[in-house]
Amino acid sequence: MELLSPYARTIPLLGRERDLAELRQWLAGECSIAIRVLIGRGGSGKTRLALELCEAAIAAGWDAGFVTGGELQRFLGQQNLAVWGWQRPTLVVVDYVAAKSRALGGWLQELADHQGGGAQGPLRLLLLERHADPAGGWWQEAFGSGGWGARAVHALLDPDRPVALGALPTPEDRHGVLVQTLERAGSAVRPPEPGTDPAFERQLAQLSWGGEPLFLMMAGLLAARAGFGRVWA
Repeated sequence: MELLSPYARTIPLLGRERDLAELRQWLAGECSIAIRVLIGRGGSGKTRLALELCEAAIAAGWDAGFVTGGELQRFLGQQNLAVWGWQRPTLVVVDYVAAKSRALGGWLQELADHQGGGAQGPLRLLLLERHADPAGGWWQEAFGSGGWGARAVHALLDPDRPVALGALPTPEDRHGVLVQTLERAGSAVRPPEPGTDPAFERQLAQLSWGGEPLFLMMAGLLAARAGFGRVWA
């Protein structure tokens, strides 16, 4: 359903103010090239958060957007990234990075040799995935496992470990996602106000998905059709 797509941005971004502020601070860092790996469970809002960051970057005069695996591979075949001269501050977002790790590894090896010539402003690469293990898997395919080349690529990481995107931090945030979804669905159903129904909040907190924006939106759509009793079923 289109309402659930992060690209539709059908409800406001809620409960991610701190995460977005940290990413904007990362954009403004002093390094000419910096890479950040953002991990989180499916439905946690990684893609939506990256879309908001792209919008903020574009408003500040950056080039910003998502790239596919095919685009990564084509660009690598056409351009030596060690001498790539991007024309303005640039943010590149790679979603589902595990499926693109081989092409990305080629990018990073060449970028690690970049001397800054011809580049106009910083370059930021934001990599999104559900899991990351620096000891193996896609991480080693993208960043390397040893030797000078891997060390040079690792030096671009800021920070040098994955950053985890957690659950929505407050009952007010979770309530807001439910209400916004119900409003978009045209439903008069509403969850209890935070603090007025401890049993409702306890049930929501006990659900494994109770703090994930996507699943809260799905719960809101279900409640719009059948009430919140079906959500707990």
